[in-house]
Amino acid sequence: MGLFSSAAPVATSFKLMQDVNLIPVDAPTSDAPLQAPGIKSQTLWADRPTLIVLIRRPGCLLCRNEAFTLAGQRDLIQNELGIRMVAVVNQEFGAKDFADNFWKGEAYFDKDLGLFKAMGDGKVRRGSLLSLMFPSVLARFSEAKKSGLDSNLAGDGTMLGGLLIVRPGNDGVEYEYPETTFGDHAPLDTVLETCKNLAAKYPKKA
Repeated sequence: MGLFSSAAPVATSFKLMQDVNLIPVDAPTSDAPLQAPGIKSQTLWADRPTLIVLIRRPGCLLCRNEAFTLAGQRDLIQNELGIRMVAVVNQEFGAKDFADNFWKGEAYFDKDLGLFKAMGDGKVRRGSLLSLMFPSVLARFSEAKKSGLDSNLAGDGTMLGGLLIVRPGNDGVEYEYPETTFGDHAPLDTVLETCKNLAAKYPKKA
């Protein structure tokens, strides 16, 4: 990857998505260590479709804005359509604050970066910090600032995230959107349409 290049997406490995240990983000305070027993990743989508947003850095303004926007659709996606909504963070610092105040829902800490590696077919995908000067990235920051959300610079700023919508059981990935430059998030209208189509295939259980 060149200094100013974006990270070329590769197909997410559903095989590598299995057996990833995920620690629930439910510490009593924002600075408490996440030490609860973990769950295996496949339990997230064992019995119903699941939307998973991979957060590249919990304190990132662009990430918080994405999470806040998706959280605003929870009544439709999760409550009405029956699609489970989960956020996965890659660092412990700031995870509780992110989960409580921006995502406002179910979140997990991927200590070994297993799901992030699965989206990179075995490798953690990274972007160049120089790409922060891309006009498209600057425009995203400008738009995100309008949200009024706060942010910080703590943590690894090079890792890339993405979004996955997974079919239940062993039926694989329905939709994937790997972040290629910072703040390159899945289009909301596409996410909603995919969720509606998936809900038709796998109706919400009573």
